[in-house]
Order: sequence, then structure tokens, then C-alpha cells
Amino acid sequence: MAGNFDKEEFVGIFHHVFLPPQLPQKADDKSDIPLLRMIVTALSDLQAILPRAIAIGNALEALKALQIVNSLPDGAISEPALSQRLEALRTGQVIPVHVRSQNAAIMITCKTDQVVFEEFELSPANEAVMTTKGRLIRTFPGLAVAVDAGEFKLTDLASTVGHTLATMCQQPVPEMQPQSKKAGSSNDELRDTTMPAAVSELFFGFLRGFGQGVPVTGISKNTREEVLWKDAKAPWRRSPMWLLIRIVLQLNIERSSDGSRSLYKEATTFVMAQVLKTALQYDVDSEAMYIMSAKIVRRLHKSREAAKLTSREISGAVEASINDVLQQASSTLADRWKVIQLKDGRELDLAALSLLDFEADTHADLPELEKYIMELQSHQDEAERASFSPSSALIKHSPDTLPRLPSSNSEESCYATANLQQFEQWISTYLDRWVLSNLHEGTCEALYQLMLDYHRLATEHYTRNPEATSVMLLTMFELWIACDRVAVSINPLLAEYNPEIPPGILQDMLLPFYYQMERLVVVESYLENRAATSPYKHSTMLFETHSAASFAIRFFDQSASHQGLLAEIQQQANQTRLAKRREFETTKSEYHEFNAIYSQTSCAFFTKIIDRWTDPPETEQQHAHDCKKCLYKRKRDALKITVHEWPLPHDPREAKAIVFEADVPPWLSFWRDARLFILQDVLKGECDAVESTSSYRLSQTDPHLSRQYFRGSRSHRVDLLSVCKPFTVSHYREKKMTSALLESDVCVANGLRYKYYDATSGRYIGNLEYGDSVARSCTYTLSNKQLQDCIFRQSSSPDGSTPNTVIANQDTCPDNMTLEEFKDLASIPLGHHIQWANMMVQLAMPSVDFKKVDTTLVFLQCIYQTGPPNGEAMREAHSMFRAGTRVGFVLEHVKAAIERIKQNWESAQALSLFVAILTRTLSLHSAATDGRFQALIDSCIELLTSARKVALGWMFALRDRAHAATEEKDRNGFISKSVEVALILL
Repeated sequence: MAGNFDKEEFVGIFHHVFLPPQLPQKADDKSDIPLLRMIVTALSDLQAILPRAIAIGNALEALKALQIVNSLPDGAISEPALSQRLEALRTGQVIPVHVRSQNAAIMITCKTDQVVFEEFELSPANEAVMTTKGRLIRTFPGLAVAVDAGEFKLTDLASTVGHTLATMCQQPVPEMQPQSKKAGSSNDELRDTTMPAAVSELFFGFLRGFGQGVPVTGISKNTREEVLWKDAKAPWRRSPMWLLIRIVLQLNIERSSDGSRSLYKEATTFVMAQVLKTALQYDVDSEAMYIMSAKIVRRLHKSREAAKLTSREISGAVEASINDVLQQASSTLADRWKVIQLKDGRELDLAALSLLDFEADTHADLPELEKYIMELQSHQDEAERASFSPSSALIKHSPDTLPRLPSSNSEESCYATANLQQFEQWISTYLDRWVLSNLHEGTCEALYQLMLDYHRLATEHYTRNPEATSVMLLTMFELWIACDRVAVSINPLLAEYNPEIPPGILQDMLLPFYYQMERLVVVESYLENRAATSPYKHSTMLFETHSAASFAIRFFDQSASHQGLLAEIQQQANQTRLAKRREFETTKSEYHEFNAIYSQTSCAFFTKIIDRWTDPPETEQQHAHDCKKCLYKRKRDALKITVHEWPLPHDPREAKAIVFEADVPPWLSFWRDARLFILQDVLKGECDAVESTSSYRLSQTDPHLSRQYFRGSRSHRVDLLSVCKPFTVSHYREKKMTSALLESDVCVANGLRYKYYDATSGRYIGNLEYGDSVARSCTYTLSNKQLQDCIFRQSSSPDGSTPNTVIANQDTCPDNMTLEEFKDLASIPLGHHIQWANMMVQLAMPSVDFKKVDTTLVFLQCIYQTGPPNGEAMREAHSMFRAGTRVGFVLEHVKAAIERIKQNWESAQALSLFVAILTRTLSLHSAATDGRFQALIDSCIELLTSARKVALGWMFALRDRAHAATEEKDRNGFISKSVEVALILL
């Protein structure tokens, strides 16, 4: 049997019969004839084992008839063979017919007074395969029509049926192919199966004119199907011929007088064993052989179970034949495993170890090394000592030049901090002046690059430092505003579009100094004014391809260069389309010419002697390999034409937007990149990621525009992306020429559906959602989670949690804190208007422990957090400082608190908090020009002086204790505490 198949044919048979786990990812159209040939051969062997089994003989004759009828190349119907068989139809004879192009099969059965036609749909639709869990339950036949046998033989109905089915097998019907929409046009979905309506409705409707529908005994099959493709035009699916073979086998065996379902299972198991027997003659891999053996064993077990249900035993000869094949396969696998083990084995020559002298081998004589060591010992260093000239890693910035930042932070933390602070100081002092003198297109790029460098360095160095992180965010906003001012000055059209930079994070910052809050007001005012004066309130108009109000389309309408680029693209596309129309006409003419010759020619056959021992010798007609009719059919069917896809969308507005994006002004690209950077990288805005197996970007992979017409930089964040494939790279790119193919099927619209896309984040540009990660980075970290939640106050809830929440969470009070202290400490941040009053209560009558770090951090969060805006530097959360009387109360309570602790150096944490309150008060009034605040400023300075004296006294006392300590642990503790106290003096 092996000599009848090549390796590729056998592998295809293996896939369809056994359906292993690893299957091909592209169509297999060449396995039908070899598969049928193998099954016929296997059944012939089974008939030799069971010569008295009428059912096996009937099934074998039916499959031989199928082999003769579908004998043309690719399994097509031979019209002469089918017509001849139909005209010579005898009672009991069965003729299966595979109508390949219609995804259907017909089984014609001649009875005493009737000719019965039964119809089967073969391959199921993709949707049914992919949406069904487990196996598909299918019933065969779909319908049956009986025609009077006498009328069938006396009329020319047999030849008409033969001609009709042969034609249907050769010519697909366009209307029967599922359609898919692409770029507004309908296309035959070649990856789906053909609907068999041309056979089940048209042909069987014709038969009903001569006969009538009849009930027949059907079967139900649980079929396993797969639809698989990867980078292929058509998918791999299980062979419809294999399904037809099983249907014909089961129907003919079960309808025979000695047939049964168990005999059918026995026959299919034997067939599968014969496939395995053939595999033993090829170099089939072990995994495939094991899979075949396992499935045959399972089938054999099922056959035994089915035989028990029908009180019928499996033929001993058949079972012995199957077991013999399984034994051969098992032996082959065992032999292969032995070879693998032998190849993997190693021979260790341990006898050579007896010759080793470990004593001698571990002592090495290295004379050159000894000589070098001796020279080093006698070497006299005559080199003069180099003079010490330390270098500074501090970076200096000129007021008139945009600062440059290093590629990485200095290894010394102090230099890294100083350099970042110098940069931030330059931004706050000189940026506005520098921008006014540099309102040109290159400035946007310089500012964007500076944003990238600064954010990278600051993010790395300011980790877990909420105050420094807040300054970093403020600086990033100022850089963005500078970039926006330059862009608007270059093209005022941009001022009409709101960039939608969310100001909410500005309320979460910790800004200890008044001048920082003044900078914050400038930032908020700019963002508010930018949004208020923009006619287009939503940033979606900046990234819209269909609206006439979008920035891209309005810019295009004002740009002569972009209009010229559009005209150039359209002119080239018109020329290419004209050439494609001519090609279509030429190919269509060739198709009609070949089809005419094919229709006028008959298939060539030759007579082959199959039995010379009869008189006369038995012969049969076989199809000639050099048949002219089939040659012209192949030439006709080989005619194909590639589609011409219009390079731009049909919508003129969308076309304008795409042409604009093909040549975006560089300054705008950097402005858009800066906007996305601050929204997504700095403020951590998120949206859904693009999920698709294919994507096409205008800047890189557009088959029409990327190479020839894209003139911008390909490194920018903003791009246009389509997850819809263009026609030129889809499985629709090539059309098979048919009589129904139209010019509009070849000259198609653009299939890409572009959307604005952020290439850095891999997401479409649209509405963003902001989490709380940035706000939390501007919040101090406490040791207790519930306290942490109380001091976390986002812009959406500036007053924090409700008092009831604190009361309800008293069970989370830490062990080192009383319930009263926990409740009072957690209540301090609740209400941004009363937070200072809450702190004054604790300063006057403390119920919290000021020596604890958590207490200090709660107070610092309240005094430094900016809170909701009110248009002034003195924001709502700190508005009480507008009234001198209330400020006086704060100073009085702080003074009293310092008096309470000045004799106890263990209250250093408390003293540092009181100093912070005083410096915050002094900072908030440092810019006051009203004389009534001067006395308060003097009082602040006086109290700070007093606090420094207290700290200085503590430091000396701790130093003395450190000197007097006898234990190293105690000495280090006093020294560490003295350093902590010394920091209060700074």
C-alpha cells in the first residue's frame, strides 16, 4: 500500500483520519483522492478477511463507484463516467457523488421501482464549528427524493443529472458563498464553507418535478471539526471526503441485511489500523505513531462495547489483524527508544584515574610569576605625587540658555539633589523669559526633550519623597505650559482646541513655600483660561478623522502643501486604477476564451485492461492524464487578478486627515507628544489597550502611503493605526476570475480604518481614566493603613473621609495608640476648611502624642497640601491666614507647646513639627505688604529663634551623654539623636 502514496499525501491522510493535536494552519486540497484510494484498498483487505460479509461488499462497491465518478483531477466529477453509471444503474446499486464546489454530496440508490437521491451537507459553517463546545451533532441525509425507476431509465433524465452535477462540481455559485463586508463592499468569504443550497434546493427542486420526497433511514453522527489558519489564504478543515466516506460506509453497512452499527465501527477501526500499517512503511515520527496507536486502541474498545450491545462478536481474524498492526507499531516505538538510549549513553574510562598523581599535580612551578613578585618588592616608587584637584559634579545653568540635564543622576545623592533643585529653580525663575525670546518651531522639540530628561531623572531620585515629587509635578506642568504657549504662537488655530490637561492633581501637591503656591496659581490660571477660551471644549477634536471641525482637516484646508500632496496621491492612484481596468478586461477575455474551448471539448479517455484472463478481457475506461478539456479547465481556473485598492478613504474628510498626518508639522508632533507624555506618563492616565493580531500604522506599514508619501518622522508617539487589514494584504487581495466577477470586485475602496493611536503606550487616543497613584505619591506614608486613608484627600474628595468612617474604623486602632488618640488624630484632616482649627485644638489641649512620627506626618500633610483652588496663592485650605487674629492664636499655642517640651530632648519629633508650623506660617506671610502682619512675622521669627535655642541645648546635652556613655550601643543612640536634633536647627 505504501507505494501508492508519497510522504506528503500520507501526512494529509493522517491529519484527516486521526485529527491529532498538532494540525496544519493552511488548506489541504490534495488529500481527497489519496484518502479515497487508501480507504478502498483497506476495505478490499477487510473483504478478503470477511468474504461472506455482504455489508462490507456493498460498502466497498459504493466507494469504488465514488472513486470512479470523482476521478478527475482534484476529485472533480467525470461527466461521462457518472452518466454511464446512471444509465446502467441496477437494482441495489449505490452511486455516491461528491459535488465539491457546492460543499455537498448525493447518494443515488437504485431500488426495485425507485431511484432515491439523498443529499448531504459536508463541511459545516465556521460559526458552527467555533461556537460549539465539544462535538457537532449532525444528521444525515438532509433530505431524500425518489424518482420512478422506469421513467428514470426511459427518459434522458440520467444524462441530464450527470451533466448538471458535473457542472455544479466545476462551477461555484457566487451567491452561495458567505459574504463579508470590507470597505463597504461585499466579498466572497473564501475562508468559510459554501452553502449547499444549489444542490439541496435547486437540484432537488428539479428532481421533485419528476418524483417526490420520501422518508429514509438516517444516521446521527458526532463529528469533530477544526477550522485553523495562520498567515494563510484558506483554512485547514477536516476533509469533507473523509466525512462522505464515513457516511457512505455507515449507511450501506447498516442498511445491508447482515449489517449493524457494530460492524461499521469494526470496519472503521480496521481502516484506521491499515493507515497505521502504512505509516510503519514510512519514516513517520514517533508522536504520530503513538497517537494513531492510542486512537485505534480506543476505537477497538468501543467496537467491542458496540458488539456486546448487538450480541455480536468482533471477527477474530479482524481483531487479530488489528492487534498485529498495533504490536508492530509498539515494537517500532520500543526499538526507537532503545536507539535513543544508546545514543545518549556515555562510556566513562575510570581506569585512567589510577595514573593521576594528586601530590605532584597540585604543586605548580611558576618562575615568571615569582620573578614578577620579587621585582615588585624591590621596586622604588619614584613617581611624584599628583596634586589634589577635586572636581565638582554640580551643573551650572545660564539664565539665557535652556538647561541641559545629564544622561543619569550623579552617583552621589547630594549632587543629584542639588542639580535637580538648580534645574527647578531655573524653570521657576527664567523659563518665561526664555520662552518669550524663543517663539519658533524648534522650541517645542527642545522643551519636550527637556520634559523627558527631567522626568526620568526626578522620578528615579524622588521615589518615596512626596514633597520633592510635588515640585517635580509642578515643574512638569510649567514645562508643558511653555511648550503649549510656543505652539499656539506658531499657529493660533491650536488655541481653539482644549488640550484637556486635568488640574485635579494640583490639589494633592505638598508645597511648603509660598512662592511655590504662587507658581501653582499661574499654572491653574493658564489651564483654566485655555479651556475657557477654546471653542472646542473636548480634546477629541484634536484627534478626529471624520469631523470637519477637527484640527487636522481645518489645518489641511489652510495648507497648500497638504492639498498638493493629496492631488499627487489621487493622480497616481487614478493612473494605476486605469491600468487595472485594462488588465481586468484582458483577463476576462482570456477567461471566456478558455471557457468556450472547455465547453466545446470532451474529456479524453483510454481503455485499460484490468483482467486479461477473461474472454474477452475485462476493461474499463480511465481518464487520460493529457486530457485537453481538463487542460483548458486548469488554464481557465488558474486565471486570477489582484485587486487595486484606492490608497485613501472614500470619505473626503477622512482622506484630508490622513494626508495631514502623512506630513505633520514637526512642532505640532512634539506638542502632541508632550501632551500625551504628561497625561499618560506623568499623570498615569489609562485607557484600553489595542487588542488585535494585525495592525497597520500610517507611518510604517501602510502599503500605499508609508514609503512613497509619508514625510514626517516615524519616531513620534502620535500615529494613525488600523486593525482592519487593507485589501492588498488580506486574503481578498487576489480574485479568481469567473463569469460573475465584476470590475467593482477588483477596483475596491480602501480597507483601512484609521484611528489616532499612541505608539508608546500601545493605546488609542481618547478619554483617559486616572487612578490615584500620582496623588498617593504626593502623600506621606504612615505606619497605619486607616490613618493613611484619612490623610489621603484627592481632588474629588478634598475633605477626606467622613467622621462616621473614623468612628466605624476604631477597631483598626493600632496597639501603640489609645482609641481617643486614634479618633482625634484621624479626625484632623477631615474638612479642608477646618483642618487648621483641628490642629490648633491639639496644640492647645493635646490628646495625641507629638513624639510619634505618624502624628508629625498627619500635621505636615495638612499644613503643606495645597487643597482646592480659589484663584489666589492663599488657597481655601489655608484661608484662615488672611485674618491676623487667627494667626496669632496659632503662634500662641505653638509657643505654649514649645514651653511644655523644652526640658525633654525626647520630644525632638514634636519640636520639629512645631518648627514646621512656624516656617509654614512665616512662608504664607512672607509676601504680605500689610503692616498689620509685620508683628506676626516678627513673632514667628522670635519663636523660631527660641526653638533653635531649645534644640541647641538638647544637642549639647546629648553630646555630653554620648561622651559619658560606657556602652557602645548607648553612645551610638545618643549620637544619632543629637544628629536628629541638629537637623531641627537647619
